[in-house]
Amino acid sequence: MSQPEIASMLGVDVHTICHWMRRLDIPKRNRKLALHMSKANNVNLSPEAISFISGHVLGDGTIARKRTYSALFSLSSKHRAYTEWVRDQLLGYNIETVGKINARESAIKDFRGMGYSLKTRAYAEFSELRDKWYGDNGKQPPQDLVLDGLVLREWFMDDGCFTHRNKNGTRGHLFFANYAFSWESKEFLASQIHKLGLACSLSPECIRIQSAYIGDFFKLVGPCPIPEVFGYKWPTKGLGRQPHLFSWPSPPPILRRQGTTLRGLQNPSLISNSMTDELVAGQS
Repeated sequence: MSQPEIASMLGVDVHTICHWMRRLDIPKRNRKLALHMSKANNVNLSPEAISFISGHVLGDGTIARKRTYSALFSLSSKHRAYTEWVRDQLLGYNIETVGKINARESAIKDFRGMGYSLKTRAYAEFSELRDKWYGDNGKQPPQDLVLDGLVLREWFMDDGCFTHRNKNGTRGHLFFANYAFSWESKEFLASQIHKLGLACSLSPECIRIQSAYIGDFFKLVGPCPIPEVFGYKWPTKGLGRQPHLFSWPSPPPILRRQGTTLRGLQNPSLISNSMTDELVAGQS
């Protein structure tokens, strides 16, 4: 509470509050914090809202510092309808956007066309999220991030791809591009995906869901929420193989490629077929 608020509550003059704070050696808030507390926007972030935002921050979203004690969420896309859909979803979580959806020439290399962006109000609660996601290495997933179907769905719409399908559109190559994340962050994300019962392989460029688990992936994320924009990323017929469980009792250390070096890991489900061939060849 501010000094005027305390004075009003107690029915005394604000100078009385100042006098007793000095006499009792109670420190005053600095001007920035006082301004923040008097004018800050606040929002109750539910677990679902945090999952929604986290999925987009893994993808094309950004949490930017607005002031010392608040931050805002922004997202850019080449699809105006998608940007409008994200805005409506945020409003459902009581997160308001400011201004209109901006349209401008895309600054993405090798892409010509319009890009559309939105920004939310600056919220005090986003400041904590900003501190979790951003550090000396830029944007990296926090170690307390828990992946679920909603996080994966939003991330997949932003940075996922499903290509080289069979004639039924139920099998192919499904991967998440994650060039900007460190190798340690990619390992962390791959381990979180594995905890969801999805086997995946890891490379410096992407995390790939193994083909046998693509049906499981789409059952986990559910139907495309905006098919007029991203329906092409979802299977055209059915979902392929039924979900199944698997476990690795006491897995031995294995090797995985990182650039031109090899690293030892404990999770056999993260190894790619090409790397298995390399290991077998190396042992023969």
